[in-house]
Amino acid sequence: MKCPYCHNEMESGMLQSGRQIFFSKKRKKFLMLANTSEGDFVVGPMDWLYSSYSRAHHCTACNKMIVDLAAEK
Repeated sequence: MKCPYCHNEMESGMLQSGRQIFFSKKRKKFLMLANTSEGDFVVGPMDWLYSSYSRAHHCTACNKMIVDLAAEK
């Protein structure tokens, strides 16, 4: 995949965490869980046996990351 910012080739991989991965408009200070009533959405759900992940592409040239929210998990 080509980087939409600098047009260099991006590395394919995964964004991973030992906990739930989510997007939030505000920084969480204590409780690190998605709150969908505040507009948060889960990128990688928490699984007690495996790490949560989402397919992603990373550009080593400009240090941008693109997360594929539609990728099959």
